[in-house]
Amino acid sequence: MVGVQFEELFPWELSQAIAAAPIGYLPLGTLEWHGEHNAVGLDALKAHAICCAAARLSGGVVVPPLYWAADWREDLPDGRYLTGGVEHGERYHVPGSMFWLRPATYEALLLDIYEAMHRRGFRVIAVLAGHWSSGTVPTIRASGETFRAQHPEVAWALWMDYELVPDLDYPHEHAAGGETSLLMAIRPDLFD
Repeated sequence: MVGVQFEELFPWELSQAIAAAPIGYLPLGTLEWHGEHNAVGLDALKAHAICCAAARLSGGVVVPPLYWAADWREDLPDGRYLTGGVEHGERYHVPGSMFWLRPATYEALLLDIYEAMHRRGFRVIAVLAGHWSSGTVPTIRASGETFRAQHPEVAWALWMDYELVPDLDYPHEHAAGGETSLLMAIRPDLFD
């Protein structure tokens, strides 16, 4: 069986996979504190695992996950600033959060990634966000709207991982039972 991860395919395998199913999956996450018991890359790791499972079922290719995102920023009177995710990590000195990009930078990066995927032959871009903060998701949505306006011939869709299982009462939480159990299932070596 041919793999589904873009970076692990030979050029001829990549050409065959895109010709068979021109679906490109883009897993998005962060490098963020997820408790003392989980690896900091949890958001991207879970999004990547879900995208790989989808590609094995439906065809297509998964591009490498992105571990950077836009999120909140607090400017301080002395010119410094704090950033963070759900826990406002830098304010509370939570280790592990290192992902912040300016929203305009993040949106431009996503647009460039979509354009590269389109130029390589993908006709469907399926974006899966494993990090769903109020600073990240609107920027992803805006990038998709801009891309669709420029390339109406390419289908673009965004899902948050919890939206894929509406029948399972997926917990909308951070670093607790839901996300921890996902990491335990996909990468037990990264759970302590």
